[in-house]
Amino acid sequence: MVIPANTTHHADGTPVGEICLQQHQENKKAFQATQAAALSQVRNSDGGIFLYHGTNLESAIALLNGAPLEIGKALELRHDLGDPGAVLAYYLRNSAFTSLMSKGSHFRQIPSAQTFRPTGYEFYVPPTAFNQFNASRASGDIRVAPADY
Repeated sequence: MVIPANTTHHADGTPVGEICLQQHQENKKAFQATQAAALSQVRNSDGGIFLYHGTNLESAIALLNGAPLEIGKALELRHDLGDPGAVLAYYLRNSAFTSLMSKGSHFRQIPSAQTFRPTGYEFYVPPTAFNQFNASRASGDIRVAPADY
């Protein structure tokens, strides 16, 4: 729909811009509901959160030995579906979680693939937050260990 520049109202009488604002508010509410639902599943009584990360064995060993998050390595492993694999448990203190959220990290539905249809959420850490993640890990606000399951 094209709205002439001098139009102040839509055909239904709502002011131009109000529909966009309503859609933005609805999207924001849906995003906040997703964040709350995911957080309720991982929050601990001390305010921190536990997250799990599946990766290949080589990467798991490197991360357990203190390797920082690096964009090049992340992109390289993004499509590595080879075996064997490992699962790591990450504990984030509330301060680390809050810092990562301020850098664009957020919960989102786990992406599906042709043969993989997961349910639940993942905590997405964008490359722009890798430095914050690494700093929080170095300070002890993020701890990693082999998953005990």
